[in-house]
Amino acid sequence: MRIINILSKKSLSVNILLAIGIASATLLFYGYLVERSTGTIIVSIPEKGAVIFLDDKRVDTTARYGQTVTLKRLRAGDHSVLVYTQGFFPWEKTLGVRKNETTEVSAFFVKQDISPTKIFDEEYSAVSVLFEKKRSDIKRSWSREVEIRKNAGEIAARWIGDASSLPFYFCDKNSCGDSTVVFRAQDGDISAFDFYPGREDVVLFALQNAIYAIEIDKRGIQNFQPLYAGASPDFVIKEGTSIIYIKDAGSLLRAQL
Repeated sequence: MRIINILSKKSLSVNILLAIGIASATLLFYGYLVERSTGTIIVSIPEKGAVIFLDDKRVDTTARYGQTVTLKRLRAGDHSVLVYTQGFFPWEKTLGVRKNETTEVSAFFVKQDISPTKIFDEEYSAVSVLFEKKRSDIKRSWSREVEIRKNAGEIAARWIGDASSLPFYFCDKNSCGDSTVVFRAQDGDISAFDFYPGREDVVLFALQNAIYAIEIDKRGIQNFQPLYAGASPDFVIKEGTSIIYIKDAGSLLRAQL
């Protein structure tokens, strides 16, 4: 009788383990099917404390600077991603998601108030020299892999790095290419342009009475943020920093981006 009880218990244990194994395999297979039938969006977010909304629903908050947030198991089709940080203009994209594919995107933020201050004396003289120097209509990013060109009221970008490493921001909804028109003004010429400090996919430019930031990535909404409004501004970026010098209406200004 004892032997029968032992065998019964052993059989029960085997059945339990078998059931657990089958359930685990089923879950893994189901997860595999879900992954194969859905897509993923990966969002790079530079600011700490940024709130992320997916299709108008809050899904996450960044805990550190330069965090990457992964949005998994998204049905195929268009999805909106909104990222908001207090004190900055919101950033938003509508992205097409495909089955079993990953879509990358990188948010950027512009302060709602950069609070430029006037500069005087020795600094005024040193900065004035920067504005007097002849500036090229061609600029290359810090990695030397992205080139932007200014022609009157138009800015174009070109990827000059390894063709196999073409970044996502040179793609549109249907295809990718190594060059794209970033911005074309309807009226007036662009007086100054440069890369946004620390970014290869965001361009600063001055047009008429304002300075703007615009991303190269034209998928969904091409985010376009105002940075400064005045009379007829010109600007230069202090190399290796996030400091912008603005020349406008006879004054020289300095601001931290």
